Amino acid sequence: MCPVHSMSKTLIIAEKPSVATDLSRALAKKLGKFTKKGKSRDSQHFENDSALITSAVGHLVELKMPTGPNGKNLPWKFDVLPAIPSQFELQPIEQSEARLRHVLKLARSKDVDLIVNACDAGREGELIFQYIMDIGNVQKPIKRLWMQSMTTGAIQQAWDELREGGEMRNLSDAAKCRSESDWLVGLNSTRALTCFRSRHGGFNITAAGRVQTPTLAILAKREREIRAFEPAPYAEVHANFAVEAGDYEGRWIDPAWKKDPANPHSRPERIWDPERARTIRDRCDGQSGSVHEEKKPQKQIAPQLYDLTTLQREAPFTAKQTLQIAQALYERHKMLTYPRTDSRYLPEDYLNNVVQTTRDLAGSSHPVAKWADDSLQNNRITFQKRIFNNAKVSDHFAIIPTGRVVKLSDAEAKLYDMVVKRFVAVFFPHAEFEVTKRLTTIDHGAEQDHFRTDGKILVTPGWLAVYGRQPGVASGKDELVPVTEGESAQTTEVTVEEKETKPPARYTESTLLSAMEGAGKLVDDEELREAMAERGLGTPATRAATIEGLLRQKYIARDGRDLNVTGKGLRLIGLLEEMG
Repeated sequence: MCPVHSMSKTLIIAEKPSVATDLSRALAKKLGKFTKKGKSRDSQHFENDSALITSAVGHLVELKMPTGPNGKNLPWKFDVLPAIPSQFELQPIEQSEARLRHVLKLARSKDVDLIVNACDAGREGELIFQYIMDIGNVQKPIKRLWMQSMTTGAIQQAWDELREGGEMRNLSDAAKCRSESDWLVGLNSTRALTCFRSRHGGFNITAAGRVQTPTLAILAKREREIRAFEPAPYAEVHANFAVEAGDYEGRWIDPAWKKDPANPHSRPERIWDPERARTIRDRCDGQSGSVHEEKKPQKQIAPQLYDLTTLQREAPFTAKQTLQIAQALYERHKMLTYPRTDSRYLPEDYLNNVVQTTRDLAGSSHPVAKWADDSLQNNRITFQKRIFNNAKVSDHFAIIPTGRVVKLSDAEAKLYDMVVKRFVAVFFPHAEFEVTKRLTTIDHGAEQDHFRTDGKILVTPGWLAVYGRQPGVASGKDELVPVTEGESAQTTEVTVEEKETKPPARYTESTLLSAMEGAGKLVDDEELREAMAERGLGTPATRAATIEGLLRQKYIARDGRDLNVTGKGLRLIGLLEEMG
C-alpha cells in the first residue's frame, strides 16, 4: 500500500540527516528515485514526484522557561516557587532554529497532504516529531514509520506496514508527560535548592533532576555506609593437599556453623580468635586426611537475548560508549536491530526472520558462522516462550543481529560479537557440569578438622561451545584434580591468612545500572513501591546520560571502575535531607 495521492506529496520526517539519506535510498524502489535539494545544510532535503524526505537534527523544540508576572525572567526567589505553568509553551532550540523553519515550511506546503513520522521508533522519537507539529500548529493527516532495524528490507517492510498516527497517541502522551515532569522537577528543585544554599549570601547554583538526584541518593547512601563501616579482623586456615592425581587446596570450615543475626559478617570459614586459627594450623600441619566427595550434575541454560541495560552491564565499555557503539551498529552499519530497548524477547511471529538471519550469518565470514550453520543443520531454531513472547515485547524487541556483516572497528566488533554470539547461543542446549563439593577430614581422635574445596567440571558444553568452551579443558581455578572415594590426602602446607571484613563495594557503572533498573524496590512507601515494582529510574536509553550528567556536574567521579560520590554530591543529598 502506498500512502500517496496523484496530485499530492507525502512528507517524511526522520530524526537525523543520516537516516533521511538511508530512507531516500531504501524507499527509491517504492516511491521512485530521490534528488537532493537545498543549498545550505539547514535547507537540504530529498524530493521526487510523490514524496519529500527531511530530518530534524535530534530535538528542534524545547519547553519554554517560565517568566515572572512582569513578563521578565523568573527571579531566583522562594516566593515564586513552585513554578507550574497553566499551559506548557514551546520554543525553538536556538542553534537549530533555521532547520526547524525549513521542516515547517515543507510541512505547511500546499502540495503536502500527508506527513509520515520516521523519527526513531520510541518515546523520544515521538516527542521530537510531536513538538515540531505542535509548535508549527500543523494539522495534517499523520502516519508512523516504525522501524526495528535500518536494513533496506526492514525500512521497506515498515513502509508497507505504515501505522496510523492515532495509534501512537498513548506513546506521544507518555513522551510529553516525561518531558514536562522532567521540566517541573528539574526547574523547581534546582531553583529551590539554589535559593536555600544561597540564603546566607552568594549565589550557589545547585542542579537537581527527576532521575539524576534519586540516582545520586543511591550512590550517597552506599558512600555513607562505606564511611561508617568499621572493619573487624578475622583469620582463615588454608591447606594444600597432595593426592595421586596431583594437588588441590582446601579451606578450613566449621561444619556446625549457623547464621548469626548479631554478626552479619559471620561465615563458616571465618575464625574470630587468631590464637584458635594458629592452633588449628599447628595440629593439621603434616597430617593426612580422608577425602569424601558429593557430586551432582548441574545444567546451565543459555542467557537470554540482550536488552540495552544488560548489554551496558556486560560490555567492556562505559554505558555511554556502549550505547554509542550499539547506535552506530544499528544506524551506520545496519548490523543490529534498534538498540534502545528494554525487552529481552522477540515477537511470536518472528521465527522465520530468525531462521533467515541465522542463514545469513552461516554464510558470512564471521567466526560464529559455523555455529549458526550447526544450529540450522540440527533444527535448533524452534518456538520457545523464553525467546518469543509478545507479552514481554514493548515498543521494541531484544537487540539481535540483522544478518548483514561488514568490516568494523575493534570496539564495534567486540560489541557485535557479544550480541551475535548471544543470538546464536540462545537456541543451543544447556551446558552440563559436574559440581563437586570435596571435604577433606583430618581426624585427631577427640576432634576433627574439615577442609572444604568446591569446583566443577564441564561435561557437555552445549551453548558454551559458541563461546569456545570444550569439555575436560580447565577454564579457571574451579577445575579440580580427581580423587578416589576415601583416598588419603597428605597436607603439604598449612597457612593462616589474616583478613578484615570489608565494607560494601562501591557501585560500578554496571552495578549502578542494575540498581537504577530495580530502583522501584528501594522505595519505602508501600503503595508507591508496588506501583513502581516493574519500573526503575530513567529508561534504558537515558540511564547512561544520567550517569554522565552526574560526572559532568562533578557530583560523582570515576576511580578506575568505581563511581565515587564527591563532597559536592554528598552536600546536595545532605541539603535535601535538611530541607525535609
